[in-house]
Amino acid sequence: MFFTILAGVFVFVLSQYFLKLILEPIIEFRKMLSDISNALLSYQEEILTGETNDKIHSTIAELSARLRSSAYLIPFYPFLYKIKIFGLPKKEDILLACRKLNIL
Repeated sequence: MFFTILAGVFVFVLSQYFLKLILEPIIEFRKMLSDISNALLSYQEEILTGETNDKIHSTIAELSARLRSSAYLIPFYPFLYKIKIFGLPKKEDILLACRKLNIL
């Protein structure tokens, strides 16, 4: 009976580890991608006409920094990218996207 309880505790701890340390950062990363998409679509007219102001620039720069930092919060990123379950982009693509957002 002791081993059954121990196995149950082990499964619980393992599932919490996966949830808190892997799944939640991935969800936050995906949310960050949607926030960037939302901001770019909201400011699309101003960006295309070149009439951006400091507010737009600071918003996009902040989202760029948050995107880069949220990618580093995901443990085992290279492995999770290779198995392609979560739809994560390459880290090089994230860095390139952050550079392009900062140029905007």
